[in-house]
Amino acid sequence: GSFERIIKHESVEVLRRKLSLFFPSFIATIPPTSKLDLTYSLRGIRYFPVDRQTYLSLQSFFHFAQQDFRCLKYGLCIFKDMLVWNSLAETSDLSSLYHYLITHVSADNSGLFKWRSQSVPPVKDPDAQPIFSPYNRSWILPVDLKTFSAQQMSNIASKMPMVFLNNKSRDSICECKLVVFRSNHALWCFLLDQSESTESGSLLLQLALFVQGPIGSFDSTLTSLESRSQIHAEEPYRYLYFNHMNLALKDSLKQGGGPKSFSLSKELQNLLLEMHSSLQEGHGPWKSRAEREEQVEATDSSAVTEICVKTSTDGWVVGRRSNGRELFVVSENKNSNLVEVNEEVERITGNYFSNIFM
Repeated sequence: GSFERIIKHESVEVLRRKLSLFFPSFIATIPPTSKLDLTYSLRGIRYFPVDRQTYLSLQSFFHFAQQDFRCLKYGLCIFKDMLVWNSLAETSDLSSLYHYLITHVSADNSGLFKWRSQSVPPVKDPDAQPIFSPYNRSWILPVDLKTFSAQQMSNIASKMPMVFLNNKSRDSICECKLVVFRSNHALWCFLLDQSESTESGSLLLQLALFVQGPIGSFDSTLTSLESRSQIHAEEPYRYLYFNHMNLALKDSLKQGGGPKSFSLSKELQNLLLEMHSSLQEGHGPWKSRAEREEQVEATDSSAVTEICVKTSTDGWVVGRRSNGRELFVVSENKNSNLVEVNEEVERITGNYFSNIFM
């Protein structure tokens, strides 16, 4: 919860203790400055592509669950670190919970921390809540709980972390208990009203029995969709797309291992960050501070929406912004001119973002 809430309901000493438990594990997830790039700073969400029928089936499944479990507030599904579906109202809450889950909970995040020389163990404290110990996954449940004793369920229920969500419509904080089921490569997360008693573990058993069948069916569907969509196939273009409305992030900038392996140089990383900042503020990177302040007072029609830069290696980087969406394209063709680069950007837009106005 917020600092103010912890001080009000507990004490300043408790707040200090929680911070001392939290920050060592949190700092361990931050890459060194040499590895910080645009994809990290955007804090975007990678979405798993599903067809309409699958999406509506997920929505229907959650609504049926809410009818049987009145304490169920929100839910989300993550498949191989990609968001499939969620019911959270605020994107800020979704972003925080999504990044916590893929960083600390998911088993598919081995590639996220290649920069880390060695694992940083969490702070050892027997009384620490599991959210402060990201490597303690004892509260994450399998879908089948038949072999769990009543004592085991009670212990697990006592370790479930609390999640505090922003309720902007009521200008208040919504307190929920986080229940996570792991099934193969998927995480199924349910947020329960904190006022509901879960200490006996009976509620978790009932919820597991309810979701076991549908989750097994959805797992098969998602695996089939993944094999058909080829979302992990190497792409011929180097691009980054970001939507500020739903935080959707899609890119092919870090692909490697194949014959067309590609990695961003430090110059390109810095250039992309500068172009992103310029497009957000609506001015070109060549503008002086006085010109930028003057342009802020001008109409939106004068804002910069596209930037083309030729790199020191004779490649091109093109950045576009429209309606809260940004697209960056990196071209390695040293013999191309501005017209040819623009044609390549149009091809990428047509192939990948034909249904999005850019």
